Amino acid sequence: MLRFNLKLAVEQPTRPRSQTCIDNIAHNFKKKCKTEIIEFALSDHTAQLIHFPVKNKCTLKYWRKKQREYTKDNINKFKDCLKSLSFSDIYETRDANVAYNLFIQQFKLFYNLCFPFRYVTVRVDKKPNWISKGIKMCSKKKRSLLWIYRRNRTLVNRHKYIEYAKIYKKIIMLTKRAQNCFKIKTSTNKCKSTWQIINKSKFNTPKDTVEQLEINNKIITKPLIIANEFNKYFVDKVVPIPNTNNKNSINITNRTNSMFMAPSLPTDILNIIKGLKNTSSVGLDEIDTKIIKSVASLICEHLSYILNLCISNGIFPEMLKISIVKPLHKKDAKELMSNYRPIALISIISKIFEKYIYNQIYQYLEKNKILCNEQKGFRQNMSINLAIFDFLRNIMLKVDKCTPVCSVLCDMTQAFDYVDHKTLIDKLERYGIRGNILKLINSYLSNRKQVTAITKLDTNTNKPAKYMFGQKIR
Repeated sequence: MLRFNLKLAVEQPTRPRSQTCIDNIAHNFKKKCKTEIIEFALSDHTAQLIHFPVKNKCTLKYWRKKQREYTKDNINKFKDCLKSLSFSDIYETRDANVAYNLFIQQFKLFYNLCFPFRYVTVRVDKKPNWISKGIKMCSKKKRSLLWIYRRNRTLVNRHKYIEYAKIYKKIIMLTKRAQNCFKIKTSTNKCKSTWQIINKSKFNTPKDTVEQLEINNKIITKPLIIANEFNKYFVDKVVPIPNTNNKNSINITNRTNSMFMAPSLPTDILNIIKGLKNTSSVGLDEIDTKIIKSVASLICEHLSYILNLCISNGIFPEMLKISIVKPLHKKDAKELMSNYRPIALISIISKIFEKYIYNQIYQYLEKNKILCNEQKGFRQNMSINLAIFDFLRNIMLKVDKCTPVCSVLCDMTQAFDYVDHKTLIDKLERYGIRGNILKLINSYLSNRKQVTAITKLDTNTNKPAKYMFGQKIR
């Protein structure tokens, strides 16, 4: 121990029954540290408490989260407000941008009035769901049996304590297992639920807070500068590969038929809204998915009209092309920007429009058999498992025939970020997606903007403050 400049702090017995000191704390503080032995009656071993001669530092016990009040009464009030609105202004224009702006202004006005913000307290050491009253009573009984055994060390008392400790441990294990199995079994996304169970075992602290960054060997703590640096990093991270090929060099047969995108019906929009996942993340407009679902029947006709304007004019609304980007820590040091990956949050209404356009294009591609059979991902009734099955099947057939087999596996990092938009548009045109539909896709891809948002926790109020910095994506 002395070789590593360490010394032991505890000198008293930590196990009363054997009078041994098998639990200890090693430290390298020059000043003397004060130690205490505390009896909690939780096991045969006592607890050790050490006081280090360091400056006092505030520890986070709870934090204040800002959220809207989505109560049943507020939702009913919001429905009544929407019923009183006719949205007649949007039907007087043929401009998709103007129509959407008029709709969202009236929608957000009553949305902000009916769903005000409030702060709720979130404890860091949140109690797990499996801790019930019965578990607490069993814990108290176990401690009382240990106290009885400590005061009167007989074989009968020792046997009672050991047997009940085994039962108590088994009850906790079965309760945890039943709780976790029920959550996974009733969940639609079992993989996500499993990770939620794993993450709940950690401290419940804000995950998107960024306290400081190291840039050019300098530590930056000002939140606006941090947001600006993240925004520049995420935009400049992807350098577009110059497209040296001309339109005629694309080796794709030019299809004679063209795609027709049918105007959307209110029922189409209603079905898309009903099929959306219930997520707590919101875009720049701060509209929640659950609220859109609750008022779907009241707004589906208006959204259908705006979407039809987009299709007929080939213009995607500019307000829906703004996304929030949040840096999510991946690994290693939190001070380095390279250890973060961007998470983009778009408006829920943009998701609705995108889903309808996607469904129409996908039906056209499937009907004309444009997609190759080897394309297994992102297709209905197909999955990556089918691709793995075909891959292994081909290997086994070659091995059975004693034929050499070789496979080349490529892992393309950020593949979608490096897709050249001009090449994509040229390919879609050759596939038969032309006219206003192609203009709509081009409008969707061009002139997009992002706002990088970071959260920094105020240690005085324990309230997370959000800082944003926006930039146009080239």
